[in-house]
Amino acid sequence: MKLYRILTIPFMALCLFSCTGSGQEEPDVPTQPEEPKGVSISFGGNSGTWQDAPTTRANKETGLETISKTFKVWGYKTTRGNYTSGFDQSQNVMDGYTVNWTQQTANTTSSNTADWEYVGIANQTIKYWDYSATSYRFFAYSSPTAAGNSSAPSFQEPTSIEGSTAKYASFSIPFTYKEDATAVTTPYISDLWLSDNQNFESRKYGACVKLTFAPIITKVRFKFNYLKDTKISITDIVFKNINDAPSPIKGNIIISYPITGTGTKASYKWETTETGTEPIKFTIPYEEDADLNHQTTERKKWYYVPPLGDSITPQGAYIISATIDGKKSTATIPAEYMQWKAGYQYTYIFKITVAGPNIAFTNMQVEKWVETPIKNNGGTEDW
Repeated sequence: MKLYRILTIPFMALCLFSCTGSGQEEPDVPTQPEEPKGVSISFGGNSGTWQDAPTTRANKETGLETISKTFKVWGYKTTRGNYTSGFDQSQNVMDGYTVNWTQQTANTTSSNTADWEYVGIANQTIKYWDYSATSYRFFAYSSPTAAGNSSAPSFQEPTSIEGSTAKYASFSIPFTYKEDATAVTTPYISDLWLSDNQNFESRKYGACVKLTFAPIITKVRFKFNYLKDTKISITDIVFKNINDAPSPIKGNIIISYPITGTGTKASYKWETTETGTEPIKFTIPYEEDADLNHQTTERKKWYYVPPLGDSITPQGAYIISATIDGKKSTATIPAEYMQWKAGYQYTYIFKITVAGPNIAFTNMQVEKWVETPIKNNGGTEDW
């Protein structure tokens, strides 16, 4: 599914001359430090603090290698502008380079400092930092597959490269909704890594470019809240579009990254390639082993759905219906609560009451996958 140039960096040694005239000794002039020569660009990958991510490292960081052992990266540098006025005139320095993970290979080459290597793969050459560049930025795409099997997205390059005035670089990721999809079957993209070597915290030229990945689609789940110590049986659960409108389950997610300026926020758009014949239906509530009520045998069910809220045709209202202790009950969820955005997860909470019995929509919780750690340690108190 998200131009090769070897950068030759001219370095000039600054020579300082002192002269004596009247016999009076001139004060020493401090020597300017030389720019590093031939410093290789290298990469690392982690997958943030998203729901259900396995943690494998001593610092509790989640390695991308637990999901995927490969990613494709695009890189740009700018030659004009600054942090105050905005970076300008972009040049492509990496065009879909494949980067593969191999355990215990860090520091075996200058381009591999964290077990991730790109040199020598499909004739890819080593890239060096240009310390005269006003900024660098990198972004990447990954598919949860074995190393080397990642398919590149249909990348839409700017109209020109050298001295380009284009503002964004975009690519598309094909996605098809499947009811049984999991976190390891969905596409991932990285945040935009941006540095001007001084204004972006620890992001410096010469350091490992550490990309943070998260799934690009949307996660949805629904939960039932019960009266305390009340045991209730619920069957025939269906959560779907109120008008049974077919859902566009196949299409492309278009991601656009800024390649000039100082912004780092990507934009997203969902484009349908195939009209659905049935509505998306959710039938399995999110439950945990410690819950008193269990309506199904499956636990911790999430649905991975297209970001329909990023399309030109927003979703309508939804309805949930269920048979509670033998009696049919329904609740409506207004359309404004059903606009799913790429990279976000949504939790719909329904209260179940004994009197009636009734089902009522009481709350919706929205979280971005990579911004806030999601605690879910055997209970639902954090929701």
